[in-house]
Amino acid sequence: MDEGGVLRFVAPHSGGVSCSNDNLHAATDQIAGAPSVPFDTVAVLPDTHSLADTPSAVDFLSNAFVHCQFVGSTEQASDLIN
Repeated sequence: MDEGGVLRFVAPHSGGVSCSNDNLHAATDQIAGAPSVPFDTVAVLPDTHSLADTPSAVDFLSNAFVHCQFVGSTEQASDLIN
């Protein structure tokens, strides 16, 4: 952020995402309507809900891969990444 980066939260629902400490972060984009192309880096941080069962999440990540974006993930995202 100090270097001019912009953090955006792309969530399955327009309401936002909650961290493990229950802080709510407003979603800047809904995954079903946000292409991954404008992003340089994508971090996949799912909760216990499997994003692999969400077609728009699979498309978002597939497009990020095709456009050679850096993708980081947690262990919970392994079903989506592999």
